[in-house]
Amino acid sequence: MGCCQGREEEMRKIKIIKPDDEPSDEEKPTTKDEPLKTTDSTTSGLATEPLNYGKKHLLNYLDFCKTQKNYEQLVGLINDNTEIKNPKAYISWAEKPRSIGSLALVYLCQLCQKDQENVAKAIEPSLHMLMEYMKNGSEDLRDNSLMLMYYALDFTSEESVAKLVEQGVFSILMRSIMCSKEELRHLTASVCYKIYKNRPYAQRLFIDMKGGRQLVQQISWSSENDSVLRSLLDYLAELLQDKDDKVMQEYIVKLNEERAIDIIRDISNADKSADTLVAMDYLIDLLTSDDNKD
Repeated sequence: MGCCQGREEEMRKIKIIKPDDEPSDEEKPTTKDEPLKTTDSTTSGLATEPLNYGKKHLLNYLDFCKTQKNYEQLVGLINDNTEIKNPKAYISWAEKPRSIGSLALVYLCQLCQKDQENVAKAIEPSLHMLMEYMKNGSEDLRDNSLMLMYYALDFTSEESVAKLVEQGVFSILMRSIMCSKEELRHLTASVCYKIYKNRPYAQRLFIDMKGGRQLVQQISWSSENDSVLRSLLDYLAELLQDKDDKVMQEYIVKLNEERAIDIIRDISNADKSADTLVAMDYLIDLLTSDDNKD
């Protein structure tokens, strides 16, 4: 099926905001724009590595790296487990950052909104760390790592995507694709879609891991949210076709074993946009394509 970029934009409109309850003046870290003193500053005045100053200075250094768009330095801080309170920024639906590393992930997500390709290139060598946080990290590390991976995948090399699949990224994502947090479920589905789109080996693995069934279940749960429903319908349609839009009958059979066609047909047409209704009809046509051959 064609590109679903328009609907996907709805999925990526996840606000990254400053907290309403600003810390007191005593708790606020200084955020001056001048370079932080380090053991080795470049001729341009940019800091390279933070000295062992403590929490306040680490926060200042983090802010400095963000302001100066020092992407590699920010990536280098994502494994810093120094605890923080009252983070200066956080993703609206996610757990607030509890560490320097988690806040660095949020800052990288913010920077992706203006310079996605270059941030993605900086994070690509560390995608395995995002996977580790998604698997074993705290809730804030999980949420923020998944959001950053969502952005990074648009510019990640085929070799790196294949490595993610080989290392079991779908097994990790299956933990959150059906979680209780709605936004996290939808984001997980979007990340899975970016991984398996136009990659037959990834499509097959996702199907074998019952990923199609999870998408069908999400469609059922999200039937009242038009924009999310439209995206999920497109994700499922993409899963059932190869890169040349040829229908994969083997996958159709597996999805219909999960009553996919009944679930789609049971969705009420009320309050649905014209585009969503078209997507529903298209998916029904796909799911009944084997019947139409007779």
